Amino acid sequence: MKLFVLSLIILLSSCSVFDNEQDITSSDILTEANDPILSVQNMSNKDVYFFVIETQTSYLVNFAFTCDNPELALKTKQRTEISYSDIPGWHKNAESVWFFWTNCKGAQGSKTIKL
Repeated sequence: MKLFVLSLIILLSSCSVFDNEQDITSSDILTEANDPILSVQNMSNKDVYFFVIETQTSYLVNFAFTCDNPELALKTKQRTEISYSDIPGWHKNAESVWFFWTNCKGAQGSKTIKL
């Protein structure tokens, strides 16, 4: 019985080491707005997908987010920059954008970023 319990503990601990999808949090996805660029950096150990849209425009849109194309994922430890003018709905008087991210396996988050 002791051997069974010990084996079970080892098995469960090894699963948590290799399956850490849920360990990605919003603090792993860094964003910084410096006119005219929004920078996004993935500090997690998993690829993530993200979407950004001007905040007022986001209230008017029904989202159908998809994870079908792994080429669009922000790779682990990668940084990207987005020109404000490339953000859907952006205009010169825009005050903020809505930012959504997911790893497509349960971890996700969103926030409003002041421009």
